[in-house]
Amino acid sequence: MVALFINKTMVLSSILTAILCLCFALAGADLQIFEHPAKPDGSLSVMVVGDWGRRGTHNQSEVARQMGIIGEKLDIDFKQWYTVLGNHDYRGDVLAQLSPFLTKRDSRWLCIRSYIVNTEIAEFFFVDTTPFQDKYFTEAEAKDHTYDWRGVLPRKKYLSNLLQDVDLALKKSTAKWKIHNFFLYFR
Repeated sequence: MVALFINKTMVLSSILTAILCLCFALAGADLQIFEHPAKPDGSLSVMVVGDWGRRGTHNQSEVARQMGIIGEKLDIDFKQWYTVLGNHDYRGDVLAQLSPFLTKRDSRWLCIRSYIVNTEIAEFFFVDTTPFQDKYFTEAEAKDHTYDWRGVLPRKKYLSNLLQDVDLALKKSTAKWKIHNFFLYFR
């Protein structure tokens, strides 16, 4: 009876360990996917903006107003704001920008480090590429600005995991169109 109890316990423990390992492996290897259906006719229209500006200067407010007008006229599908951090965002409080509180305040706001939006006809890969830039980690750049690297350090591990996640997601994708923001530039 004791031997049988030990064997059942060992088997259950092994199964539980295998399930936990599988869950952790899958969680670490998948980017979060958000569904955003295309129009009933199968079309999709999006509006993209980059390097948005800061604190309402550089005509940022006027650009936002015009985007709203054009978005209504053209019936843009992406009324949801799908955002990814940029280099200027790392100069502030990164965790505040990633906070789910902002989404609760305005349901159109979504900011996660890296994720996928599936629209049925295309998948959009939103990838946090700022940590790939060596210059933001050098003394000269760091002397001029303070960066908030919480969630990114240790950098090599973060970049390695992110590249693996994106590579796996691209391989698993069955979308006809795969659109991503890999704007890595080198100087």
